[in-house]
Amino acid sequence: MIREVDIAILGGGCAGLSLGRELAFADYQGEVIVIEPRSQYLNDRTWGFWHTRDHDLRHLVVKSWPNWSLSTPSSKVTLAGDHFLYQMIPADLFYAEAIRSINTHPQYCLMTDTEAQEIKMLNEGVFVKTTRETVFAQQVFDTRPRPAATDKALIWQIFSGAEIETDTNVFETHKASLMGNMSSTKTGMQFTYCLPLTPRRALIQNTWFMRERQPADCLDAPFYEYLDKELGCGIQILRTERGALPMGQFPQAQQDHPRIIRAGQAAGALRASSGYGFLRIQEWAQKTAQMLAAGSPASATRYDGYFDAAMDRVFLDAFKTHTKDSPEWFLSLARALTGDEFASFMSGHTSPLLWSKVIKSLPKGPFLSAALKNMARGLAPFSTTKVAKR
Repeated sequence: MIREVDIAILGGGCAGLSLGRELAFADYQGEVIVIEPRSQYLNDRTWGFWHTRDHDLRHLVVKSWPNWSLSTPSSKVTLAGDHFLYQMIPADLFYAEAIRSINTHPQYCLMTDTEAQEIKMLNEGVFVKTTRETVFAQQVFDTRPRPAATDKALIWQIFSGAEIETDTNVFETHKASLMGNMSSTKTGMQFTYCLPLTPRRALIQNTWFMRERQPADCLDAPFYEYLDKELGCGIQILRTERGALPMGQFPQAQQDHPRIIRAGQAAGALRASSGYGFLRIQEWAQKTAQMLAAGSPASATRYDGYFDAAMDRVFLDAFKTHTKDSPEWFLSLARALTGDEFASFMSGHTSPLLWSKVIKSLPKGPFLSAALKNMARGLAPFSTTKVAKR
């Protein structure tokens, strides 16, 4: 038996659940199915981002910080936002709300413990063979992660960490350390990411910007060594987090069918120069859901303008060539911008004036060399998916 739906969402991660959630909020009346391999959702990650106090997801924010810092062993810059706060949403709260929104809609279904195995494209729709049944959909949104073997990027952000609790008060709760104790080696640049939740509890991650992708568990030992050195005994591990984020993701071949749209991290949702993508995914999901609810055809998303994408590529190329200098670059950038400007830039909301301040803060030689190299190679900026119409 074949299940017929209007929309099939392949992958129930951040992008897939966000689209399902927004479709429910927009009261899209078609049949929707979300197909997800995992059998259960765990509190396996944390999303950090800058936003104002008032936004649609504010009820899921467990902690906000008015100040954030970047540092090297010898220098530190602290920024404060007038309008923006650095905010944190844990995965379990986001998953729970999105799943509840999907499951309570009479025409929606979240099918867990199910994997999409084969996709067959026809003019009138798309067949998706899964480990449970075959689905025939009018529109498919493919949010599944790329296979590691084919996922290529200029730089990889690799991290391993944990939410911990100490037996004494050690954390300043008003300040987030986003890039603490930055240092560089031939391998890449490392730093510590620390979000203090209470005086005794914090999310801490050992993070590397690396040229080559490495398994995240290779950072486990250095992370626990850091905890022992900096915090000593009396530490309880509440949960762990690991991940590998592509920065400057290379384009992949597009599905030659207008009814299949790639979305999420695999489609370039992460900001190339920072790795932030949560709010960009939310904006895409809301816009797409509203279009579909209004009866408009779905379209793929260009997450960055051409200039922003090209500049991000220049930044990452310069970083690869001059990794040893990169900690000072980030400090120079933080010194040159206000807190709100820094938040906007890292989130991907730029302007000509903001870019001029960014460019002025960074050393001219490495970036001019990287820009000329990219012009000589004639390379386009990072992948942005072309618009697809029915």
